[in-house]
Amino acid sequence: MGLARVAIVTLGAIFVLFGTGGIAIGPYRWMTRDNFDAVMEKMDTVNEFNCKEMSSESLRLPANSVGQRPKFNVLPQIVIFPNRTNLIHMHNMALNRAYFYSYILQRLNESQVTDFPMLPGMLYYYMGASADVSSGVGLMNGSGVLFDTHTQYANWYPTILLFNNTLPLFGPKAFLVDDFQDPVNWLREPTNNTIRVDDLGSGPGHNYTASWHPLNSMVVRDVPNQIDFIPDLRTDYRAKHQYDYLIYNATRVGEMERMPNIKRQFFGPPSPGISEPYQPVYFTRPYFDCGRSNKWIVSAVAPVIDFMVRYSIETKLRRPQYVAITVTDLDFLRIDFDPCDRSVDSPDRTYFSGVARCRSTTLCEPLPGHGYQRGGYVCHCRPGYRYPYWQNGPFLGRDIEQASEAEADQFECIPVEWKLQRLTERGITPNSKRRRRRKRSLDETKELVHLMHLYNASAMAELRSKVAEHDRRDRELKRAQKAGSYGLGSLVKGLLSRAARSISTPADMGGQNVHYLGRLATFDADRFKAATQLISFTASVTPENCAAKTPQQLELPGEAGYGADTSFQVQARSALRLAHFLSAFSQNVNPDEVYGPFYSDKHLNRDQLFGEAFANVMSDGWIRSAGIYYDREAFWDPLLKRRIEYFGPTAFKLASDDTGDQKQRQLSFVAEDAAGWPLERAYFERDWFRILKQRWASNTYGLETFVNKPYVRTDLNGTGSKPFQRYPLYYRAPRFADMYWSKPYFDCNRNRDPNSRHVNDWVITVAAPFFGYSEQRSLQFLGVTAVTVRLDKLDINQCPGNFYEANYFKNSAPCHFESSYNYKCECRQGFEYPYNDISIWFFAGGTVSSQYERAQRNETNYYRMLKCREGAGSSLLPSRGSILVAMLVGVLVANLKSRLISNFP
Repeated sequence: MGLARVAIVTLGAIFVLFGTGGIAIGPYRWMTRDNFDAVMEKMDTVNEFNCKEMSSESLRLPANSVGQRPKFNVLPQIVIFPNRTNLIHMHNMALNRAYFYSYILQRLNESQVTDFPMLPGMLYYYMGASADVSSGVGLMNGSGVLFDTHTQYANWYPTILLFNNTLPLFGPKAFLVDDFQDPVNWLREPTNNTIRVDDLGSGPGHNYTASWHPLNSMVVRDVPNQIDFIPDLRTDYRAKHQYDYLIYNATRVGEMERMPNIKRQFFGPPSPGISEPYQPVYFTRPYFDCGRSNKWIVSAVAPVIDFMVRYSIETKLRRPQYVAITVTDLDFLRIDFDPCDRSVDSPDRTYFSGVARCRSTTLCEPLPGHGYQRGGYVCHCRPGYRYPYWQNGPFLGRDIEQASEAEADQFECIPVEWKLQRLTERGITPNSKRRRRRKRSLDETKELVHLMHLYNASAMAELRSKVAEHDRRDRELKRAQKAGSYGLGSLVKGLLSRAARSISTPADMGGQNVHYLGRLATFDADRFKAATQLISFTASVTPENCAAKTPQQLELPGEAGYGADTSFQVQARSALRLAHFLSAFSQNVNPDEVYGPFYSDKHLNRDQLFGEAFANVMSDGWIRSAGIYYDREAFWDPLLKRRIEYFGPTAFKLASDDTGDQKQRQLSFVAEDAAGWPLERAYFERDWFRILKQRWASNTYGLETFVNKPYVRTDLNGTGSKPFQRYPLYYRAPRFADMYWSKPYFDCNRNRDPNSRHVNDWVITVAAPFFGYSEQRSLQFLGVTAVTVRLDKLDINQCPGNFYEANYFKNSAPCHFESSYNYKCECRQGFEYPYNDISIWFFAGGTVSSQYERAQRNETNYYRMLKCREGAGSSLLPSRGSILVAMLVGVLVANLKSRLISNFP
């Protein structure tokens, strides 16, 4: 026994020291070890109990574990995969907070008397971080701002921290916590609505700027990933851009100032051109957030700039300086990865490229929504191959990942050697040739199916029909057996009742099963014509001629905005985040409260709200305007010390995304008080304000309740941390489903007034309500936050849809649906792609649409050739076995006919 134990220990040591190499660790032997398994092993070795004893490198994953990281200067020009929505939201939210804090710190950086008390207080930072998380549940796990050493001029300790003095460190950070065991959660059901906010600049070992601190090398100063904002050691000012902004105030309701009341500049994160190397936002390597969320997360980091030294009269000694970083986090397990193989030089190649288990006869395509787990892909047949007759659509990765070695061989496609040349605008290339298919050996059952396909089209159509129709066919066979046809009936019944392999389809994953023929697989020529006319009409309306149109002509049907909640989810979350912040702040902040040395925040002021509107516009290239719109007498002005009738700070981005003029982008930010809009354009009469007010002004049932658990420092130096005096805090705010989406409309400057700000384009406005407490401590509607997005960024869906789907463009895809599906026009079951391509297995929707339009105009086209060919045997010449089976079928059919005639004279 002793020698056996020594042998086992020795083998285990060898296994650990020299790795597993190509040893299979999957459920089956054919599944060899790959990079996915290596990362999983590393993640499994770390937990909340041993993470503090591990090195920094043990708590981090490879740098290229996350692919297609968003970059500010290329986002407007590229197509983003659907599975990168969460990364874009992280990117934009980190940039949003960086722009806001840069703006507000420099805007209120002049007077001790008027500016210093108006700076954001501690609860502003805490509620802002909490709103970032609560508005993006599933998209964000944490958010915060970390200040450099002695750069936070706190105004909430007026009795113990004198003016122009600083805190050693200040780092409010919010993150989701598990509330399953929370005392207030008496149902014991996780809600994802509990958020903890810590000051990372307080407590033992709180110096996150020190090189020994684990957070320093991961988030604060990760030089290999170009995160080196604090401390600011740069002498190059090109990465600190100066932005000009104008603000117009309203003199009264319905009347706007003709000249800007504020015309200033501020330094903020860079807005690089397409060829400039630096970025405003960088992503960290995936790391284990030890001691806080205790999860593997990825962070986006952006710099905050202030004009230092603050409040100094020696202006020549002041300079823009990085004083803090904004950080947003996402659970690494929620990030999709691309398992398909990419070339070594491809920018999309990641650490997990090539872990998909598609066969050599197939092409891999990643799927969104799977997160960090195997199976997030499908395997399409390569050009020159087709699916086996039993396969309905592409092979799903989740089926391949749980297949045995014998089953894995069934995920192969069948070769098709009779291929045509790729079509061009002039038709088929002249040197195209048809090659005779090679003979392929098939078992007797498969050959019979192919012969039935060749000689009896109706029988093959029955094989492609829905499973429910098989019952009807079985009943017909039983009736034929009763008539005396036992031979053929038994043969065909045995064929149709074969044991089917349990292979999933996209319908099993919650999607519409477009692989089956049915009433959904339709093309409506009238719908295509209407969709084409609508697109042509929108293109004909311009800022120059929009004034000649009626208001009804400048508004499209609501169905034309179908899918906006998916295409513009990131933009809508910006408005939702602001609604959550205003709700949390208004429901929990009382300026008269004092907690020992700590003073509560003041009322929200105009500068802060204009800054929030600017941040929404500047951080997202798709947002053209953003605003906060208060209800009547809902806004308390701390300078006037009274409630004002209406207040609506609105920011505009007037320059085009396509411009290459850097200075034009910097000068394109203008804001105004929407209370001064003309009465015919008054925001309180717009549908997105009026409908939300009608819904929520009298009944707030349905709002989500969020729990905020703030922890504050025990003293100025942050030697300890304790719960806030009003621990925990609660606030009620809307969900994403409570937002209102307007109809698509053209925001037209009808009077051509240069002092009237309009987007002058087709847009969609999305709005969210926010709430506060009345003097009677009842929850009341305070107003709405809104963002406006250009309509040309909307992805329209032309695929077949159900009758109840409010989609103006449904059923307008001119695919040949009897042989293909999807607007990529992929081949259905029983059909094959006929052309000799390298990596394309479908007909592109744009090509099909253009050729269909040419066909409708009786122009030269090849629309009828853009369809899949019925799948047949791999050889045009039948084999000997096929001939014998065909002869047998003929004899049996003749015998059946004679018996039927004799039984029914």
